[in-house]
Amino acid sequence: MTGGSAGAAAGAPWAEFGRRLRSLRRAAGLTQLQLGLRVGYHHSAVSKLEAGLREPPVGLVRRLDAVLETDGELAAILAEPREVPRRTDRFPADPALFA
Repeated sequence: MTGGSAGAAAGAPWAEFGRRLRSLRRAAGLTQLQLGLRVGYHHSAVSKLEAGLREPPVGLVRRLDAVLETDGELAAILAEPREVPRRTDRFPADPALFA
């Protein structure tokens, strides 16, 4: 990601994923290093996931759910439909265009 994208990441589904991952990891009493070792990723990758800076690969999400014993909670966060902001800067179509 490039500069200024942190705000964009905040609205992404993986931002919520990251917040929940951090909460679950802490509840399990694991450090980022310990969790990373258990799922086969570097602790810096876990850090980026928790910060919402990286979209998690599907295989990793499954391993995280298994290691943290969440019954698929993390995968469900990414599978939930999300609201897409509606553009308000559009003008209504002129009915004469369709006559």
